[in-house]
Amino acid sequence: MSLYQFGPFELDAEQLLLCVGDVPVAPGPKVVETLLALLEHPGEVLSKTALLDRVLWRPLRRRGTGLIAMLVVSIGLSLFVRYVFLYQFGGRTRPFKDYAVQRAWNIGPVDIACVPIGGPLSATKTAELIAQLDPRIVVAMPLDEDAPGMGDALAKFFHEMGGEPTPQPRLSVTMSSLPAETTAVLLESRGKS
Repeated sequence: MSLYQFGPFELDAEQLLLCVGDVPVAPGPKVVETLLALLEHPGEVLSKTALLDRVLWRPLRRRGTGLIAMLVVSIGLSLFVRYVFLYQFGGRTRPFKDYAVQRAWNIGPVDIACVPIGGPLSATKTAELIAQLDPRIVVAMPLDEDAPGMGDALAKFFHEMGGEPTPQPRLSVTMSSLPAETTAVLLESRGKS
């Protein structure tokens, strides 16, 4: 039985059990395995590769043959099913480049859009994004009201939108009260929580 004692700790190498006195401590098997590797080589500097091999790769190699066999069988089965689909049922495939092209999402009509002000998106870019969405109401949301230049960022945004940054205490909207043209709104801050 390999038993290492250091300070108030005892480490049983066979059971990978770490104890403080008689009380077992459960830091996890990888931590105990790392500690055991360091205790087996006192005074030596272990490389990252040696520690990774001991803690991560060696346990995977022990049970790896089953995993590799399962992987080979699953790849073979998927190829078999693909060819049955292609040749028996007249299936068709497309080249990868056809799958890799991302198409634009159609999210439908947008009535209210909340946009951040004062972030990495400039006022001009934000206005371009809003023009693409074509919402009825745009709620400007300052990211940090106390940040220097936030007033300028709000003023630029509202200039791009064709309005003035006039804070409103609240916004009540119904489907019938939506404006016909895009309207930018700034809500009053309720303070910091």
